[in-house]
Amino acid sequence: MKVKIVTSKRGSYLQPIGESPSPATALVRSGKERQTIVGFGGAFTESAAHVYATMDKEIKEKAIALYFGKDGLRYNIGRTTIGSCDFSHSDYDYAAKDDLSDFSLSHDEKEILPLIKDAEREAGFKLPILSSTWSPLAKWKDNGDKCHGGRLKEECYGLHAAYLARYVKEMRSLGFDVAALTIQNEPEAIQTWESCLYTPEQEARLANILHSLLPETRLYIWDHNRDRLPERAIETLAHCDSGAVYGIAYHWYDRNRFDLLEKTYEELKMPLLFSEGCIETVNQADFGGMGDYSSLTRYARNYLRDLNAGSTGFIDWNLFLDMSGGYNHVGNLCEAPIMSDGKSLRINPSYYGIKHLSAYLEKGAKVYKAEFEDPSLSAAFAINPNGTKVAIVLNEGERKTAGVDFAGDEAKVDLEPGQIATLIFE
Repeated sequence: MKVKIVTSKRGSYLQPIGESPSPATALVRSGKERQTIVGFGGAFTESAAHVYATMDKEIKEKAIALYFGKDGLRYNIGRTTIGSCDFSHSDYDYAAKDDLSDFSLSHDEKEILPLIKDAEREAGFKLPILSSTWSPLAKWKDNGDKCHGGRLKEECYGLHAAYLARYVKEMRSLGFDVAALTIQNEPEAIQTWESCLYTPEQEARLANILHSLLPETRLYIWDHNRDRLPERAIETLAHCDSGAVYGIAYHWYDRNRFDLLEKTYEELKMPLLFSEGCIETVNQADFGGMGDYSSLTRYARNYLRDLNAGSTGFIDWNLFLDMSGGYNHVGNLCEAPIMSDGKSLRINPSYYGIKHLSAYLEKGAKVYKAEFEDPSLSAAFAINPNGTKVAIVLNEGERKTAGVDFAGDEAKVDLEPGQIATLIFE
């Protein structure tokens, strides 16, 4: 079996290299078969859609191909926000009346839905969409505000569930495949932007109502950081009706708690889905600043370690942002893999970190446990539906030669500090 190796390091991305003639100084082996990959994608936020809409035609074509084209990241799933989030012009809803007689997606039809249509045209198929709400209508909350936390009023669970279900049905009527929902984005966070608090019992209550309204829609609980797993999920599931919940969505803003994701996979045996992560400018000092190579290693580490811990897929945050990291109606600026001023694109290193996985791991690929002793390594193994074996290794320690053994197919690759390699056995 032949092996092809592509690698990235600071200043050099996705370059082909040969096998190393040196003896291996670190070993990475494949173990038992685990989960199945559903795919990779990003979020169609209003900010992303506006940045895309203001691009010149040629730049727009290049940008959408970089994400959804066969030579790009080959994204095959996506996420939408139900109503506004911080990456919106301002807070907004689709209806003001409790009976939803004035419900309209006209706000999203301006820029968000055209972006999804262009993505689907480039991909060549309908994208399965995960949709998430950041907050109910302000009048349905006990603080009378879409932002700053607050809770859904006891008498408004049915109203809010009907609102979410209406969104799904309206999107489907327009031809969009909203295949899954999360119950609430970050249900334990009080933010200056759109947010709402739920106890496990309250989250389960809303999930049960939604399941009765949308029985064919996959519902994911949690949609928050790994550091409260699996306890929070266990508490929520204890109050959920049988079959109401399909899986557990999670974010990465928790300083690498891969151990808790692994524990969740082992204890609950439910699909795990990474639903959000990004490089926050508020933490630039920790990650080297906007556009630094460290964004590649952060993405690669999280995706590889999460994949090895049981995750089925990865949905990045904003597809596009402007060159400042916005816009964001509360100033919560972030980095996106692709940023634009409308006339040019800046492709950040994080883009290539994602590509080392998304361009080579296909929907339906079977993941195999990666076994290694060197803590400076991150790795993942998978076999695509066509039988191609793929191994990805990231080195965050000293220079080394990694010996890779995928069920008897072997190769060696030299890795400098921060270097990542994807090995394709054909």
